[in-house]
Amino acid sequence: MRLFGGSDERLFMMMGGAKVEVMDMESEKKTIIEWFWCFQLSNDDLTMIQRRYGGSDNFLVVSWSDRKEGWIDCYNSSQKILLVGEGDFSFSACLARAFGTAKNMVATWYLDEDCLVINHQTSLSHLEELGRLGCVLMYQIDVHKMHTHPILKGMKFDIIIFNFPHAGHICYLREHDTELIQKHKELVGAYFRNASKMLSEGGEVHIRHRDDSPYDRWDIVSLAVEAGLKLKEKVRFSESEYPGYIQRRGGGIKTDDTFPIGSPFTFKFALDYTRR
Repeated sequence: MRLFGGSDERLFMMMGGAKVEVMDMESEKKTIIEWFWCFQLSNDDLTMIQRRYGGSDNFLVVSWSDRKEGWIDCYNSSQKILLVGEGDFSFSACLARAFGTAKNMVATWYLDEDCLVINHQTSLSHLEELGRLGCVLMYQIDVHKMHTHPILKGMKFDIIIFNFPHAGHICYLREHDTELIQKHKELVGAYFRNASKMLSEGGEVHIRHRDDSPYDRWDIVSLAVEAGLKLKEKVRFSESEYPGYIQRRGGGIKTDDTFPIGSPFTFKFALDYTRR
């Protein structure tokens, strides 16, 4: 517990967010205030916040505590998470909202920011929310060489996620055509090869994917094995567990449209140290 009155010039350091209980010395009313990011609070900061809540300049901080870990499904706010190939960033925003912070998240898109806004107008509110919660937003990240990116190459992640990867729409090809399937496999294979080099010890590579025909012909488990990974778990994916997440087409025509995902799975892979 830390106690100080309005004239004390000491600082609070809120690492990862904190809950602070403030008591107004005139009314004896207590107020609980929460922060969700890492910063320092001076006496002047607390005075301003206290006034905003209708209190006087004469206050006392009676207690403070670190925020508890936020969870959604199998993810938590303590994990360092890299999101690859986001659509309108609604999945990233969903995680950040559940965590109350995005300080451990890096979310990426494969084109520049202007193209993102043109293709996905729904991204604007998600980007604002992610920025406010501390997410690192990165653009023009090529999954084929992301582990060599000047910023990403020095980072390790506990979880790396790619939701419903797709190599793009080609007018004369359909999903069952061998040529398009090969393009999909090249994309997923590159993802696994790069992600395997960016994992922290005990980390996992996640991919969400349909497992019915013709999508089962992508043979993603074999692609992962070739990249030095092994299947750890395969579980049904339910959109209802991720409020606000809406899958979007990645490119081509009607980029802001959704697409059918059937009955998909989350495939979870870990490094296979027996093959290294």
